[in-house]
Amino acid sequence: MGMKRVPRPEKSRTGRHSPMYQEVDIRIDELVLHGFPHGDRYRIARGIEKELTRLISEDGIPAAFTRNADRPVLDAGPIDIESGTRPDVVGSRVARAVYGRMK
Repeated sequence: MGMKRVPRPEKSRTGRHSPMYQEVDIRIDELVLHGFPHGDRYRIARGIEKELTRLISEDGIPAAFTRNADRPVLDAGPIDIESGTRPDVVGSRVARAVYGRMK
């Protein structure tokens, strides 16, 4: 993946939320997905990146993950995906499963 700047909601002195930015670097060295065409891997990866960026931008980085951020393995568990699902949608579902396990 790579370095992304994501907004972090923070209240200003007026009490309104103003976007603050922090850099987040999430690296996925290996992603194991069984049953998908080899040619879909980049579209699935882009779907994961897009959805993780959205989730972190909206909900932030889970506190438990920031305390133990250097994890060698994060198992998202089984994900039910219907045959014929578009690769970007597969990536989005994988990202939500990963984000859920980060909590």
